[in-house]
Amino acid sequence: MYRITLTAPIINKASEIVVVTFGENKAYALNEVLYGVYNARKYPMQLIKALDGNLLFLTDQVAIGTNP
Repeated sequence: MYRITLTAPIINKASEIVVVTFGENKAYALNEVLYGVYNARKYPMQLIKALDGNLLFLTDQVAIGTNP
C-alpha cells in the first residue's frame, strides 16, 4: 500500500485548508488549538497557518462550546 505524508509546511502552502471537527469530544481540543497556549507537541493543528490562502474550520455548535 502506498501513502502520502503531508507535513505542516506543505499544508500551509495550500490555497484552501479545511478542518472538519464536531462533537462534544472535540470541544476542549478545539478551544486549546484556537485560544490556548501554543503547544504544537500536544496540538499539532497549531502548526497549521494558511500562508497565502484561507483556513476554514467546519464544526458544530457543540464543538465550539455552545448549544442551540
